[in-house]
Amino acid sequence: MGVYNVIRYSRNDCYKRAETWTNTVLTTPDRESAFNMAANEWLEHYIDQAYPSIQEMHGYDEIKEALSEGASGERIHDLFCDMVWDIYEPEFINEPTFEVSVEEEEIVVDKQQLNEDYVAKFLEFE
Repeated sequence: MGVYNVIRYSRNDCYKRAETWTNTVLTTPDRESAFNMAANEWLEHYIDQAYPSIQEMHGYDEIKEALSEGASGERIHDLFCDMVWDIYEPEFINEPTFEVSVEEEEIVVDKQQLNEDYVAKFLEFE
């Protein structure tokens, strides 16, 4: 069984001080929830960046058509991934200025025990 991590990357496109902010938005075992959250992140940022008009932004027609057809969160996420370099094209850095990823990882259960050396050292203090 796996777990899905939805990660949002925001990047400052500056030739002097390029920065990246990474946020884990959601961790869930449910694939559909992960892709719905990713699609919501893409849509929220796209709408927030819609200046002066959302209709003039790259990809507007494709996104609107997919949403009108009731596309799944995964389809919307994939659509943004396909257009990420056109929508969020950087000027100075070599990465899109905004990006959302869905990463699947296997759950590894590593049972931890108390470290007996630490316990012994702690008990030595008076």
